[in-house]
Amino acid sequence: MRRKLLLAPLLALTLSTVARAEGLVLSERDGSDGATFIDQLKAEETGPIVLINLFDVAPEDAADFHTRWTAAADVLRRKPGFVNTTLHRAVGASRLWLNRAEWRSLQDFRAAMRSDDFLAIAKTMKQQGFRRIYTAEPTQGPLSFP
Repeated sequence: MRRKLLLAPLLALTLSTVARAEGLVLSERDGSDGATFIDQLKAEETGPIVLINLFDVAPEDAADFHTRWTAAADVLRRKPGFVNTTLHRAVGASRLWLNRAEWRSLQDFRAAMRSDDFLAIAKTMKQQGFRRIYTAEPTQGPLSFP
């Protein structure tokens, strides 16, 4: 039986919390999807990577979260290998925020994550999110018509 992973019901909480989607349990701590974020950081992947973080942010914490995310992004965008990042906020009453960041390589991303200036900002963020690293397939743009 094929399971559909629906983004809407995902709740990416802190490392001690579990997110659920149609029977698939995603946990940062136990590698319930086959790997942990730490396992992924140790991989020997070459080429460009994409980091996707899904955060559950209480409405009263939204402004503070955005400010801290912006500060972290400002530090990371100055690191070698950084390509871009975009923070997405779910529409409506959803508490979900999604960060998508592209890096030239996993090695560059690892170095940035270990930098003192990034670690100082990361420690101030309440929300850790559900994080995974991906390789990117070729981009599919719009169809063009004659």
